[in-house]
Amino acid sequence: EEIVEEGRTGWHVAAGNVQDLARTVERLAGDKHELEKMRDAARQEYLDKYTPEQNHRQLMDIYRLAQERAAQRQRGHDAMPIVESI
Repeated sequence: EEIVEEGRTGWHVAAGNVQDLARTVERLAGDKHELEKMRDAARQEYLDKYTPEQNHRQLMDIYRLAQERAAQRQRGHDAMPIVESI
């Protein structure tokens, strides 16, 4: 999953491509409304997914799932893989 959603939470630029970076910065500098929308969307994305509290919750979910799977194996049941799909 991409962290930056193209055009919504940011823009991708080619690594090492100074012209691409300059074009993107000029585009955003020239459109304050788009920049504000993008900033707000990026902030909301952070609050929804990447705060310390969110990271802690996700980590605890992973640990809980791992414990459940380990308990199933100990009881002799076939356990499903921890990561079911990527």
